[in-house]
Amino acid sequence: DGYGSTSAIQELVNKLNAAAGAGTYTFINVDARTGQIDAMGSDAIKVGILYQPANVTPLGTTAVLDTVAFVNGGDGFARNRVSLLQAFQTTDGEQFLFNINHLKSKGSACDAPDAGDGQGHCNIVRTNAVNELVNWLATEPTGTGDPDLLIVGDLNSYAKEDPIAAFETAGYINIINHFNPVDAYSYVFDGQWGYLDYAIASPSLLAQTAGVSDWHINADEP
Repeated sequence: DGYGSTSAIQELVNKLNAAAGAGTYTFINVDARTGQIDAMGSDAIKVGILYQPANVTPLGTTAVLDTVAFVNGGDGFARNRVSLLQAFQTTDGEQFLFNINHLKSKGSACDAPDAGDGQGHCNIVRTNAVNELVNWLATEPTGTGDPDLLIVGDLNSYAKEDPIAAFETAGYINIINHFNPVDAYSYVFDGQWGYLDYAIASPSLLAQTAGVSDWHINADEP
């Protein structure tokens, strides 16, 4: 619902700063940085980026992927949420790119019927979106030219499904699986553990990554 004083994202930041200290967190105001109203679309669910300004500074062009090819993923309706890409610079001058996504869920149908292969509804929509995203990222939308990229978000795909394979085919690494495969789960459905939320890195960023772990905040509950 935007980025104003009564917006949900501002309320979240206010509560975080009340606990962590004034000014600890802030957020990327995508509308202001792109000069576009509702740059992330008009759906009630949108992705966003919170960050700590004492540690990193936004850099370059704030970029959104909102093409029909990505959002629809080959479907007749919008299915994936708009993707957000932001470059940052750390206090010691290092730069990296951060990309956040929310792909179509498995629970409701798309135009193409469920293939019955265990990957749920709309697998082709998610896979098409990943391929569109990979091609877009290769165009360096932030204008920084930095190769260090972290892709995160709710991809609504399990680790061995087609959308994640598409990232791996493009050379990206599922770093949750890379660093901690035994404890790589964040979600329980029908008594089975898995994960739909990801941290996926470019090879150059993987080389600078010390570790990663899932926070089992609710996955261990019955």
